[in-house]
Amino acid sequence: MALRADRGLRRPEGRRGDAERVLGDAVRRRQEGQPGHQRAQGRPGRAHPLPKPFAASNGQSLWSTEVWYTLNAIPGQTPPVNLALGKPATSDSNCSTSEKAARAVNGTTTNGNLDKWCSQGATKWLQVDLGSTQSVNKFVVQHAGTGGENTAWNTRDFNIQVSTNGTSWTTVSTVTANTASTTTHTIAATQARYVRLNVTTPASDGNTAARIYDFEVYGGTAPPATGNLALNKTATADSSCGTTEGPEKAVNGSLNGGNADKWCSLGATKWMQVDLGSSQNVSRITLKHASAGGENPSWNTRDFNLQTSTNGTTWTTVATVTGNTAGTTTHNFTTTSARYLRLNITTPASDGNAAARIYEFEAYSTTGTNRTVLFDGTNMNNFEGSGGSAVTWPLGNGGVEVLGGDIRSKESFGDFKLHIEFWLPNLPGSVTGQQRSNSGIYLQDRYELQVLDSFGVASAPGIDTCASIYNKIAATSNAATAPETWQTYDVTFRAARYNGTTKTENARVTVVWNGITVHNNVAIDGPTGNGAAETASAGKIRLQDHGDAGANLYYRNIWVEPVA
Repeated sequence: MALRADRGLRRPEGRRGDAERVLGDAVRRRQEGQPGHQRAQGRPGRAHPLPKPFAASNGQSLWSTEVWYTLNAIPGQTPPVNLALGKPATSDSNCSTSEKAARAVNGTTTNGNLDKWCSQGATKWLQVDLGSTQSVNKFVVQHAGTGGENTAWNTRDFNIQVSTNGTSWTTVSTVTANTASTTTHTIAATQARYVRLNVTTPASDGNTAARIYDFEVYGGTAPPATGNLALNKTATADSSCGTTEGPEKAVNGSLNGGNADKWCSLGATKWMQVDLGSSQNVSRITLKHASAGGENPSWNTRDFNLQTSTNGTTWTTVATVTGNTAGTTTHNFTTTSARYLRLNITTPASDGNAAARIYEFEAYSTTGTNRTVLFDGTNMNNFEGSGGSAVTWPLGNGGVEVLGGDIRSKESFGDFKLHIEFWLPNLPGSVTGQQRSNSGIYLQDRYELQVLDSFGVASAPGIDTCASIYNKIAATSNAATAPETWQTYDVTFRAARYNGTTKTENARVTVVWNGITVHNNVAIDGPTGNGAAETASAGKIRLQDHGDAGANLYYRNIWVEPVA
């Protein structure tokens, strides 16, 4: 619980500690329900007044009897987790490419028209895949007024449905004649993987557009977080070399912005800290130092340590490094629960340079999984080239450059989940079609998931554009981001089934591209071009080098989790 004297409290000089103690005593008495004080009732994240009368437990007189405090969490209770946050979201349509369903599950409502889902379709619906079946009991919908728009455009009539399979739906809440900007819908706990909001009347004044700024789902325990836990989280530091070199640059997922894309410090104590937002199970931290961003390798951080904390006050050192010269370092340690992660730099460079430089600070968890990390940015030891030869693809740009022929994972996989990120160069406009940063990810070495620069393509996705199952199944939408940005595939793959040597079921795949589901459990009726023959055996993950002229693409953060 964070305390703040919002109104009226003034401290005489030299009495700061006493004032904080008195205020803390007053709040503690209220929270603990001691005689003469009601137990606190309030909402986390809101400011609340202390009811009168109140007094310090030691009898000391108070300078003011009007005190407010901010309640971060009710003691003894676990803060609710928004199960829909960042999950794959789909919809019937969107008003524009900047108003897609993913904007309604990004956890923010403050970026104007670019921070909502909007639909003018004949049927207006928004659907979220929670990733697994969860116990849900509450939904919060942030309508037009929450984002600063006309409150007459708050969704008037709508219903909320749940499903465990995405096919059979149960209506759990129906609303008519709503005018509120935020609505909360509490239900009896029910099992759901998919949650759908159906809008029947979008506004009270006849406006035809549905507008949802955030769609939140609560109830069960969120599944373990995956991917880079530090990405875009709140970061602080002792200091910054310049206004463009703050700690937020070290958690933005990018290495490509030059000197303006790193945290830099010339402070007497050089540290940066990341708040993950809630306690997470962390077992690995990866740091991208000066040379990862193209600077002098002698400026790679020489001596440093890493610490974890659940409260931001008490710290545990999990890694200590001296004499480092590498541009990327990965630090594995026993899984620990931590909300705060801290990097302390004691010697910033090998050549005496006084500035600390960190291009990326990444954190990961492998708790409770049998995840295989195929590539973490440090080496290609889990891949092989043709005939089992060593991989010659060069490391760089925070990943590995596609250069030197196809490569395959040394390990084979049956059913699995795959996470992989790719970066495409900004090629000249004269380079078109299949020559624009072409590569492919072969699932089980048999089925190619296309990689291609499809950003800004106005036509509907084709069977050979990005995220297609090459020459077989087109993606349902174009979720491409601009060249020179990192893009993400999250793939759930179910291998073909066999009875002896007879295939009884086709392989199936779900693909989430940059947070948008573009294939939902689609069947693949056989190998794609240049794919290996189908058999009942497991297969490798192959990354294709298409061999086109010009700048090359890069891959990074590749991991596989076998699925039982």
